[in-house]
Amino acid sequence: ELKRERKKKERELIAQGKSPFYIKKSEEKKLELVDKFKKFQKSDSKVLERVIEKRRKKNASKEHKYIPFKRRRKVDL
Repeated sequence: ELKRERKKKERELIAQGKSPFYIKKSEEKKLELVDKFKKFQKSDSKVLERVIEKRRKKNASKEHKYIPFKRRRKVDL
């Protein structure tokens, strides 16, 4: 929905004669994440906490893959 709105605004500006400006994919993803977390924040704080905790665990497990195998067993997460 937000993506559609941004594109619509951009088309309007182009129609007015301004030069086009396109958002990078990384910036677009960041904006989507911000919007997603704002929705969670409006609904319930516990839901937001659970989502953030899941994301933290997911990122920790990704980072954990890069630790050498010998050291990996000693670390308790």
